Amino acid sequence: MSMKGNTVDFSQRDRIILRALQRPHISYQQIGDRFGITRERVRQIREKLIKAGETVPPRWPAKNIDAIRLLQNEDLTYSQLEELTGLTRQRLIPIAHSLRKRGIDVPRRNREGQRPLIIHLLKTDGGRQYGRNKRIAKQLGVTLHYVAQTKYEARKQGKL
Repeated sequence: MSMKGNTVDFSQRDRIILRALQRPHISYQQIGDRFGITRERVRQIREKLIKAGETVPPRWPAKNIDAIRLLQNEDLTYSQLEELTGLTRQRLIPIAHSLRKRGIDVPRRNREGQRPLIIHLLKTDGGRQYGRNKRIAKQLGVTLHYVAQTKYEARKQGKL
């Protein structure tokens, strides 16, 4: 990088690194391997670009990069994603929303198959009435709101 008056002249390598940094699914390590530099040097170049006024999006932690790749696979459920990435559903859902905002196609996970199971559990759960929805939500790995919504719709349709 050299300064010419008020403008900044970046090397060809820095421009390519800037383009790579704008892609959310590439890690510092992958960029460094491509150019034969360390990931710390890539981070330093990123900081240099930010100081020079370039727009560089925030970086994802390496663990999230794996999640990004896996979230794009529509065959995986949230339970499988949790197992593969080590991230909780509460962490995976915001990553998926953020990717959708960036225009990256991330399929929505279908929970419709769980509705009949929730209705069955609501009918057969012999425990106390109080806390039943919470127990079912925890057992199936869905939100309490989802169980309550399913219960409301089932009552409306006469299934409960």
